[in-house]
Amino acid sequence: MVGEVTGTVYLFDEIISTGRSEERGASNGFHVNVLGRVVNQGDPSFGEENLSHAAWARFRMAVRADGLNSFLTTDRERFRDTEGLRIFRAFLRRVFSKARTAYDNDRKVTLPDGGDALVKTLGVLSLNPLRSVVLETLKTKPAIPDLFDETGIQDRQESASSWRKVTGEDVRKTLGQVKIDTNFENDDGFVKFRISDSTISVNKKHPFVAEHSRTKAEKELIRTVGMVQLLTDVYSLNAGVPPSTLAEIRRYRDRLMRYQALKARKSAAHVAQLLLTTQHRSENSKLLEAAVSDALTHLGFSVTDLAKPGQPEGIAKAYAAPSNVPPTLTEPHPPLYSFTFDAKSSKHEKAATNNLNLAGIADHRSRFKADHALVVTPGFSDGTIAARCAKQKITPLRASDLARLLEITVEFGVIPVTKLRELLQIYDPNKVAKWVDELGSEISAKRVLSIDVFIKALEALEGKVPDALDASTVSLTCRETVGAKTVQNTDVLNLARGLAAIIPDVLGVQDQKIIVNASPKMVAQAVKAQLEQLHAAGGASSE
Repeated sequence: MVGEVTGTVYLFDEIISTGRSEERGASNGFHVNVLGRVVNQGDPSFGEENLSHAAWARFRMAVRADGLNSFLTTDRERFRDTEGLRIFRAFLRRVFSKARTAYDNDRKVTLPDGGDALVKTLGVLSLNPLRSVVLETLKTKPAIPDLFDETGIQDRQESASSWRKVTGEDVRKTLGQVKIDTNFENDDGFVKFRISDSTISVNKKHPFVAEHSRTKAEKELIRTVGMVQLLTDVYSLNAGVPPSTLAEIRRYRDRLMRYQALKARKSAAHVAQLLLTTQHRSENSKLLEAAVSDALTHLGFSVTDLAKPGQPEGIAKAYAAPSNVPPTLTEPHPPLYSFTFDAKSSKHEKAATNNLNLAGIADHRSRFKADHALVVTPGFSDGTIAARCAKQKITPLRASDLARLLEITVEFGVIPVTKLRELLQIYDPNKVAKWVDELGSEISAKRVLSIDVFIKALEALEGKVPDALDASTVSLTCRETVGAKTVQNTDVLNLARGLAAIIPDVLGVQDQKIIVNASPKMVAQAVKAQLEQLHAAGGASSE
């Protein structure tokens, strides 16, 4: 429709959208040439919107498209809105997207020569604590084990001698670079110092990093945060802060970061709605994949997103105490069980069985040494799906049933991961749906603590407890003041965690403590609003 299109694309290191370009016209953007004349000098985005990305200020595309001449209006400055022009604009956006991906690529986001940069900006004194603490660590043992990565250290005495000599001659060699790293196989911490190559490594799989590292600017900020945290922790050790105290501070900081990441992933009610609204977005299956990952996180699983070629969308791990699973060298803190998960959106009510690639899903489970495998779609075709899933030992789960599990969590409290494992051992989608339906009734019948009783207990304690509430205090109030005689601490914590999933700004749970940031009346109103939202989403899915 447009004919031959030729041109060049440049992505500059520095911004080209300011300076002389402000006087002579934009240097960045799309420069569309038709029959020897640039036809969009006053519109470098060529009618496209939402291109205000850091890469846009460094992007320049010169393109010759003489075939656009037939789409020009009589004043030769404007284009008629036609299908051919829409296709050309889509082509421009696709080219820019590729440039933006290159700009955000992880290979471009390390901070090389970190030591030199620090010396120039902060002075050599900023590196002396790191030099001293690493030397002491090599001579004895780590004061805080997860602060250092000793991979590759064979002879500690020899390494200590080498470290003293090299860094003594040039303190800048104390720190090599700061990078976002995937080398955290047996560690779920945020940041650590790898002694072998003097690198500050930020854990790419940490929830806070995963939530805030989508663009190059975010990644640069994450690396800076990691560098500041590690050097501050090292300075604290060097200044005499007891290791046990610093370890507790690091754990508290990590909990704050994880909580912030969880809040950023929206409430369980919102995630349930996303499951129902994205399941038919076949043009962008990643939307459903993200919703499934968030839903599993809200159900209490530790989720790692993957979604690279030849990999599942992610792997989820269920931790319980005690798990009775023996530790290994590769898995020192083993989960009770794990499962891979895949999500397949479809514009139809049911996904075709042949499009699910069950053999590939089973292979994912084997390669990642998971115990189970899960696939989520809008629905499943009748016929052979149950038999084929049973053969491959894959659990077929409808998106609406996953949303219903979130609703059960909200209404009745956390579903034990030991109970959820039953679901992963069912291979017929209709039996899976029946199990989910019966789960709500089963939990409701066994429930000894209702939201209403919980709110009444908060009302009884209002103004009496100035800080966080102990679960034991709430359970005692339920028994003695509200009249719910059989309520135990675990009942209170399970219900509170369920509520925290839908109103994280109002209520949270930390260890055995419940933090309430509003009056009981406001808590009740917030819960009611979110439940109505969930029910509305559930009703929409059944039409």
